[in-house]
Amino acid sequence: MRREVAGLVVRELKMKQNEAAIKDFNKAITLAPQVDTGYFNRGTAYNGLNRPGDAHKDFDRAISINPKNSEALRGRGDAHLSMKDPGRAVKDYSDAIDVNPANDFYYFQRGKAYQQLGKPQNALQDFNQAISINGIAKYYLARGFLYNKMNKAVLANADVKRAQVLDPRLPRKIRFEQGQS
Repeated sequence: MRREVAGLVVRELKMKQNEAAIKDFNKAITLAPQVDTGYFNRGTAYNGLNRPGDAHKDFDRAISINPKNSEALRGRGDAHLSMKDPGRAVKDYSDAIDVNPANDFYYFQRGKAYQQLGKPQNALQDFNQAISINGIAKYYLARGFLYNKMNKAVLANADVKRAQVLDPRLPRKIRFEQGQS
């Protein structure tokens, strides 16, 4: 119960911070409407408020100003995922990867979009690439859940164990049917 209440408090604080940030970014955009970072930052705050439509508009504007803004491309991909449009998310993540192929998170996000599209082999390639760049627990766990869906229990369990070693806060028993983190 305490953990649930604490989670609600943290979420409420983040929402208030995002709302305040949006007001600040509105001012920044008014002062410098041809600078992509104001739109990117406001789009990120909108994503944080679960307003993907508004976020998408701001990421579009940031990208129109600076087509090489890989973070805005990734943010727009995140908005697409929130709006249940994984096909367009894959395109944005791919564009972000073209700009910055060393960013592990872009591969991870694209892998999640491929999963939503029902393309496990593409997802696996992206999770593998994310792990090769930065082998963090979250990536191993995601790949473990994917391996489980692909009926590769030995590989799934190995990835879960590796994730638990990398992040000791993870529960000792992870049931695959609980879903992906």
